[in-house]
Amino acid sequence: MIRFTLRRLLTAIPLAWAVVTVSFLLLEAAPGDVSGVLVPQGASPALREAILTKWQLEAPMVTRYLTALGNLCSGDLGLSVVRERPVLDLIREALPATLALTGCALAVMVLLGLGIGSLQALRRGSWLDRSATITSVVLHAVPSFWLAMVLVLCFALWFPVLPASQATDPMAAYLPAWRQGLDRLAHLLLPALALGAANAALIARHHRSALLEVMDQDFIRTARSLGLGPWRVLTRHALRAAVLPTVTLLGVALPFLFSGSVVVERVFAWPGMGTLIFEGIEHQDTPVVLGCFLVYGLLVVVGGLLADLAAAALDPRIRLD
Repeated sequence: MIRFTLRRLLTAIPLAWAVVTVSFLLLEAAPGDVSGVLVPQGASPALREAILTKWQLEAPMVTRYLTALGNLCSGDLGLSVVRERPVLDLIREALPATLALTGCALAVMVLLGLGIGSLQALRRGSWLDRSATITSVVLHAVPSFWLAMVLVLCFALWFPVLPASQATDPMAAYLPAWRQGLDRLAHLLLPALALGAANAALIARHHRSALLEVMDQDFIRTARSLGLGPWRVLTRHALRAAVLPTVTLLGVALPFLFSGSVVVERVFAWPGMGTLIFEGIEHQDTPVVLGCFLVYGLLVVVGGLLADLAAAALDPRIRLD
């Protein structure tokens, strides 16, 4: 187990290098120039030259790449070119909001996926099974940003029952603690549902297939012959045997959650790392974008590692070493 964990953590090194390199090259290829944001209108040539020299904007691309790579290797994510603040401070402020959103989306994905998949397996061939299958296929094909806009249209405009932007109400600081918690939850529901629904459809389809395979095995027939009801057979015997592929699938779904959160945060004006990345790309703030993508890559590695460890804990037959 220890050797497996160390090997997986070591894979973060080439992954981090690949993420930083590809992100840097994409930003270099993007149209526009950050000097248009930094240099004020009507600035003298001397002031312009001083600003460009300070941020190495006229240095060769290889030099800027090696400088950024060296800063990242030393644990220094650098300064934001536009905000002139340490990138690490910006990420530290935005990361909790992103983790809260992805955590709630993960809960939505697991609860909806397992619940719908279990109902489909118990009602195999029924109208409920067919309807859920069609819905799962449609949801899995729908882009998360489109689903986010539909949710805003339905629950914030046509039936205004949930807020559609920001993480809290501007007046939430003056409310009691329990009202602040409810306000935060209300702001979290729509983006978490938009982010987790498509992956919940994927979980439901895989969980249904796994349950149907388990339900045909001998130990399930034995449980049924003892007079146990369908729900008791499901919860006490079949679910634990069928949940292992779902846990493994969570490690694969994490990159989609993190990548989808970038767009969903933008739609709902969620103050997380997705908004930070959009602003960094808009102004070609290379240190901010590289730092955010590096953190996302490390989160994906850690999430995959936790999924593998959870699978080993659920099934003792798995030996990770």
